[in-house]
Amino acid sequence: MIAEHDVKAGELLLMPNLMDIILDEFSKKIEGERETCLAIFLHLMCAYVKNCTSLPNVMVNSDSSAGKSYICKNVLKIFPDNKYEYRTKISKEAFTYWHNSTKEPEWTWDGKVCYLEDVRDDIVDSDTFKVMASEGSKATIIIDHKPVDIEIKGKPIIIVTTAEAQPKAEVLNRFSIISLDESPEQTMRIMTKIANDAMSGNHEEYNLIVTDAISRLFRLDVRLPDWAGKVIPFFPNSVIRMRRDISRFFDLMKASAVLHQMQRETVDVVGGIWANEQDYEYARLAIAKVGLSGGIFGLTHRQKKCYEACKKYFMETEKNFGIKDMYTYFPFISEWSWNKMLEKLASLNLLGSALEKNEITGRPRIVYFPKCSNNIFLPESNTINVSNIINMGNTTK
Repeated sequence: MIAEHDVKAGELLLMPNLMDIILDEFSKKIEGERETCLAIFLHLMCAYVKNCTSLPNVMVNSDSSAGKSYICKNVLKIFPDNKYEYRTKISKEAFTYWHNSTKEPEWTWDGKVCYLEDVRDDIVDSDTFKVMASEGSKATIIIDHKPVDIEIKGKPIIIVTTAEAQPKAEVLNRFSIISLDESPEQTMRIMTKIANDAMSGNHEEYNLIVTDAISRLFRLDVRLPDWAGKVIPFFPNSVIRMRRDISRFFDLMKASAVLHQMQRETVDVVGGIWANEQDYEYARLAIAKVGLSGGIFGLTHRQKKCYEACKKYFMETEKNFGIKDMYTYFPFISEWSWNKMLEKLASLNLLGSALEKNEITGRPRIVYFPKCSNNIFLPESNTINVSNIINMGNTTK
């Protein structure tokens, strides 16, 4: 039976529909949210990429009770236990002492995932957290009046969940923001699944062959194909965050390649593997989900909600809008908060601003209007005509 299990796990890694099989496993516990699971899973798979060049951290940001923690926990369960650390509470300076090289000289955060549930603003905005979200850390602390150096080796893929936190821009730039489906239809689907599971006694666990197959994956270098540079024009160069986000997209391609490593051509020079057209497609779907969530400006859940309200007001009234207009039509935040929010969206170039006379008082007031898109729209691989380039490359590699 053990030998048969091993054979099946090995065969699974050779299946072209491996990603669909994994997403089907998630559906045993998670209703809907297939694109969400794909995006989170692919970001976490970057832990298996040796030459990861970006910051593929994930912030799952939705309203309370939307199911953020439940989804993240169940995506993590597909990975081996030794691949991730999970905490429900952590202090600002925890990373300074946690797995430091003095007490654990062999430990490295490279190749690991760190999941922090329901983090607060003061944690994610702390200097230590910002450094760990970017790179390894080396700190000097005072013990018994003497300076002591503590080195934290490596950098984990960090995933956090939050409903209320509003991190600063420099923190948000280090994360892909992913929100959940909060529609009434999704709520109905979830309630129906809960009822059906309760009536049937269904408590499906993940197939051990699937989880064992993932535990067999190696951490590898991945090389991108010659046609990867064709996507550059689809990342707006007017947004400085794109310097990081295009690297993140390429790393998601690498993550898909590592998942399918048994099906990929090897690179003899560096001992890694080549990414291909299928990996582009999975990365494109993941970026599309990020775009529907925080978009290219990394908007939080609240910021996105306000931006969508601005677009709705402008579309329905065909008028520019001021602070009082937005508060009157959408009072889900205070008038003071709308003032700050409109200023923020304008600073991101999502809204334009102008001066116009108030219709009642005749005094000038600042008004706003939607200015540009918040999404990246990447074409399907067959529309950028990469097949011939792939085939030409394969004849020379």
